[in-house]
Amino acid sequence: MAIYHYHKTNDAEAALRYLPSLAAKYKLSNASRLESEEEKLTGYISWAQSAFPVVIKTKINVRVPLVGELFLAGEVSRLDIDINSGGYRAVLLTDKADDWKSELRMPVLQAAIASTFKRDVGEVAVGVQHLDGSHLETMTFSGSEVQEAEREALRMAEAVSAELARVRG
Repeated sequence: MAIYHYHKTNDAEAALRYLPSLAAKYKLSNASRLESEEEKLTGYISWAQSAFPVVIKTKINVRVPLVGELFLAGEVSRLDIDINSGGYRAVLLTDKADDWKSELRMPVLQAAIASTFKRDVGEVAVGVQHLDGSHLETMTFSGSEVQEAEREALRMAEAVSAELARVRG
């Protein structure tokens, strides 16, 4: 949330002042945890001030309908213009992202962002970045990889839907 505040205000000091108010709001009283979050925020701000990302939007809620009442949903932390390709870069901020390239959600997310922002699926990269601004990694899945991921997500949703129908009787 403090990172979003930083992008909204483009003011590092305001974001750092905002962090303790978030800690109070969410009753985070652990001083070492607050210090750790402040270090991450400071690192992220340092990265942003040196990398100059062209941020289009932050905190994008994505909802991909699958079958009946089932859908894939989540939040994209940041959408940038990739200055190298001219396309878009959808970034999930996390510190737990070792195997993100193999996650089914990533190519599905690429298609959802492309659709939402009226871009060709090949013009959107998806990826992750650590909360301290380090380890920004992105990739663009091929059209066939995106289609296969969408088919697999649909197959899984159909199986879940069938099981729900069976259980509900």
